[in-house]
Amino acid sequence: MIVWLNGTHGVGKTATSSLVQQLVPGSRVFDAEKVGETLMDITPGHPALRA
Repeated sequence: MIVWLNGTHGVGKTATSSLVQQLVPGSRVFDAEKVGETLMDITPGHPALRA
C-alpha cells in the first residue's frame, strides 16, 4: 500500500506522515524533497536539471 500525502508548504505533511508511520507497523516515510536535494547534490550543474 502507498499513502501519498500532498499539500501546500507548512500544512503538516511531515508531521502527519510521522504519525501514520507510528500507526502502521513496518511502514516507511519517503520525503520527496529530501530525495530531490540528494539528486541535486550528486548531479550538480547537470544540463537536464537547468531547464
